[in-house]
Amino acid sequence: MEKIQALRDEFATLHKEAGEIIAKGTEATADEAKANETRFSRMDTIKSVLDADSKLAKYAFTTNTNVVKPVDVMNFADNAVIKVHDAKFDRKEFGKNAMEWLKGRNYSEQFATQTSATQSGIYLPVEVAQPITPTAINSFRAGYAAWGLDVMQTPGTETLNIPVLDASAGGVVAENASSETENEPTLTKSIVSTVKTYQSGSEYFSNQVLNATSFDLISASLPTLYYSKELGLESAMTAAMIADGNITQTVATSTVSGFTFANLASLDNALPKKYNQLKVYVLSATAYAAAEGLSNSQGAPIMVPDPQNGNLKRIFGNPVFRNDYLQSLAANHIVGFCFSLMGFHLRDAGQPQVQRYTQVPAKPNQTGINWFAYHAYGYAPDAVAALVCPAS
Repeated sequence: MEKIQALRDEFATLHKEAGEIIAKGTEATADEAKANETRFSRMDTIKSVLDADSKLAKYAFTTNTNVVKPVDVMNFADNAVIKVHDAKFDRKEFGKNAMEWLKGRNYSEQFATQTSATQSGIYLPVEVAQPITPTAINSFRAGYAAWGLDVMQTPGTETLNIPVLDASAGGVVAENASSETENEPTLTKSIVSTVKTYQSGSEYFSNQVLNATSFDLISASLPTLYYSKELGLESAMTAAMIADGNITQTVATSTVSGFTFANLASLDNALPKKYNQLKVYVLSATAYAAAEGLSNSQGAPIMVPDPQNGNLKRIFGNPVFRNDYLQSLAANHIVGFCFSLMGFHLRDAGQPQVQRYTQVPAKPNQTGINWFAYHAYGYAPDAVAALVCPAS
């Protein structure tokens, strides 16, 4: 691998030097032309070697004849991420390679590059990074899906400032105006998108199980790991919103143990006009159950299923989801939120990855995997209203 990398470095240097001669825009001198011919000849030789190495690696990975030593692991450079996105994805082929990687063997360069390091991990193609998940998914992410919106995705994990324009009323411009009148929107409600790392937690398999040819890593573990990681993200978002004193728009339930149709109607109208669309409800387990039992003055249930969208439940036409990290119905508890995606932010950043753990003393003859991903979230405080139980 070191010799191949040296050839790649030499090729890049020759390419740069030849390009500098050509970029001059003037006729090259005899010496310069001769030097470039030498460079081109050497580049052709290197390219043939690299092409042959790439072809050989393909056959080696396919037949698993080239076994990596225990200290060799999978590490990833920037070009590996590009390969993940650009390569034509084959889920079956990825699953087979992931199994070989988990057993400590070679992993196809179609998905990653190989180096020697002290830890291991694989980057996940987009098709794997977002598998089919259980029904009870992250309630905040589900809100985007219910409105047909995509969560923001960025290739990097840098901090971003997301502008939330606070519009001001314009006016009529006089035909013979003698002065300029401006009423610019403000950015006081802008959201700072700061990325944090979230994990699923480690899941361990006995090496005996991993050596079973019928074991399917993708079907058996990745959806579960993804779900666990999403629950961690949902928990963090919910806790932050509960503790946020800047969310001042609140609606009190009628009692500490329940609420009425009128309470939910007030919650639905608690947001300013500019946030009166793309609204989402999240309710705690007990509040969700209470909402299912409510009906309007005609006796019709207030929370009705949408048969056109997998029987998704709606209140006043807005999607509603159960969030088990909200508080139960009790004194001074926050049991729900109504928020508008017009002033809400959720972001998936960077490339998800799975880390592999081997030779852990507390886990003899076992191999563990842990899903890591990078996310950011935020909101304009006036785009959120809370449903709160009274003190007594």
